[in-house]
Amino acid sequence: MEIEKIILVIRATRLQESVQRFSTKAQAKFFVQSRGQSFDDYEKEDSNYQYARDQVAHAIPLILNSKLLIEIFFQTSYSVPKML
Repeated sequence: MEIEKIILVIRATRLQESVQRFSTKAQAKFFVQSRGQSFDDYEKEDSNYQYARDQVAHAIPLILNSKLLIEIFFQTSYSVPKML
């Protein structure tokens, strides 16, 4: 069996979700810290996730057809559509 296509499904980090929810990084930071949580943890998690995602994406051979999908599209479905 020959691999023709690779689909890399990613999800947003807690930092990305917070910034999306509160519009700015500063507002997200205020909310996180007001709950007694460390915003540094959110930033470290985001940085580590971005690094790992980039490493995986660069490991995919250029000759393969690859797609990058964000998990939000698969919240209610566990199967990947054939058209991808």
